[in-house]
Amino acid sequence: MSNPSAITRLVIVLGLFSVVLTFFAWSNPSYMGTTGLFSGSSSTTTTSSSTQSDLAVQGCSPKDWSAGSWRPKSDPVVVRSPEDGIPASGFLGCASNREIAWHLGTDHPDLYDWRGNVSRWDWEGAGRCAADVPNDREAMVIDLVENGGWLLIGDSVTEEHFFSISCTLYPHVIATPDYTGRYDWDRAWPQNLYLNPNSPLVSRIKPPEGFEIEKTPLLTFRRVDLLFNRTEIVSIHNGGRTPPTNATLFGEEASWDMSPADYFPIFLSPFPLNYHTLIVSTGGHWSEKVFAEIAPYAPESTTTTTPADASSTIKTKDDHPLLPLIADLFRVTMDNWAYQAGIYLDSPQAKRREREVVVRPYLPGDDNCHSPETLAGGPQSEPRVLGPQTSYNWAWIPKFNTMFEDAIKARNHASLHYIPIDQPGRLRPDASARASSKVGRDTSIIILPNICLSFVEDSGSPSPGSHSGSYLASAPKCLLESD
Repeated sequence: MSNPSAITRLVIVLGLFSVVLTFFAWSNPSYMGTTGLFSGSSSTTTTSSSTQSDLAVQGCSPKDWSAGSWRPKSDPVVVRSPEDGIPASGFLGCASNREIAWHLGTDHPDLYDWRGNVSRWDWEGAGRCAADVPNDREAMVIDLVENGGWLLIGDSVTEEHFFSISCTLYPHVIATPDYTGRYDWDRAWPQNLYLNPNSPLVSRIKPPEGFEIEKTPLLTFRRVDLLFNRTEIVSIHNGGRTPPTNATLFGEEASWDMSPADYFPIFLSPFPLNYHTLIVSTGGHWSEKVFAEIAPYAPESTTTTTPADASSTIKTKDDHPLLPLIADLFRVTMDNWAYQAGIYLDSPQAKRREREVVVRPYLPGDDNCHSPETLAGGPQSEPRVLGPQTSYNWAWIPKFNTMFEDAIKARNHASLHYIPIDQPGRLRPDASARASSKVGRDTSIIILPNICLSFVEDSGSPSPGSHSGSYLASAPKCLLESD
């Protein structure tokens, strides 16, 4: 791995930027050093000459980070206009120009007070993560150039992470594509961040041989909802056997899909691409809408058990009878994914330079997040318990996370990691806006200090240029009253 001082830059990002963006700092081992994040050990470090920093933050582990608490800011920004969302979030601007006000949750003037209140809090990690660290976004940019970039694979929530990083690293990066005046864009389009040739950092950076400023992205996002394409998932469901021609698990709701056989080669590509870390997340689209045909609801049966969990019983249709079956498929599919990830990491392409693959957890939604008590209450002291009547697949998201974590542990690969830092987001059900207008059936906007996550529940199928689709945030999501 790169020099041990990178752990300092890691904690800098954790201390300054969003709770959700925190994951991306964890995801790059160049921010961890040879000891620290995954080993849980600490080391005394000094920073590299390129960072121009003499900080000495040490040993900040995911466990310590997630064990922290929300603290009120001493000087929060008052939000009175769409533009105020940028300083309220701790940004100088945003490189991506895709629906900035919508992403930042400032497109509804009647919610400005709420928007400002959400950003009145900062997350402070526990233990060694509690150190007060200065703004060092410049070091983050330098690290992405010198030690390799990130390939982000996931659904619309990961796209929101990409957008937030484009703001975090502004003005030192530029984003593509240009969405100005465009309404024909497709969510499948790759989005990239490149080093801004006009950044003053250019003269300080020592890029690796083969780096091209116009061709080597520091970050790339690809929309992949299920981590496999649908044909592969059907095959996994059938134990690898070829299913009947008309066999399907899926309903009418669309998803954006890609095979690991397509995105892992992108991750492992030689220069001018230079990815060091692959970051993945999934869970929100493993829902009864997407997998509507996995099994029919049987009203004549009052109790059903699944092979994956004999203790799971389904007593009523309201208890989401398809979700135990979906969860069983999720478990097998993530086992398959972890196995394939290890094979790719052991391939000759991966061995040419060091690579890491990181999985981040999903977070469940909250049916009560739009209640006046929740909206005015600020951070929770403990995550709410989700019962069987919880909407969508939210009550199953923690189970999905455990299944994915177990798959990563069982694979036991030195370069494949699961990072459990979901606690901060689970404590913020208040970070959801009651939109004054709706898109599709249910619209939710999730704002955490220094980041916004926006998403929509829609009863129809996604279409390019619309806020439609069914997905879950890596921050508390909640349910709007449906039409």
